[in-house]
Amino acid sequence: NGVDAERGVTNLNFAEAEVKRSMIHAAREVVVVADGSKIGAVEAAKVCAVSEVDVVITDASAGTDHVIGLEQAGTTVHCV
Repeated sequence: NGVDAERGVTNLNFAEAEVKRSMIHAAREVVVVADGSKIGAVEAAKVCAVSEVDVVITDASAGTDHVIGLEQAGTTVHCV
């Protein structure tokens, strides 16, 4: 439910966050697809650090400062 350069990928639901952590642990590549309203947002349950995400795919409504922050944290960001 949120992708933030400092706080990482977060979710509103703690049970969902746990499932997503398991999926990330098993994955060869981690790709997060989130609309622009989720970029820079932070929720209660941490899923992972941004450094664990290989690619974020979002739309043009994502804030430029937040996109730059994700890129500076080492994550590739594609705005489509």
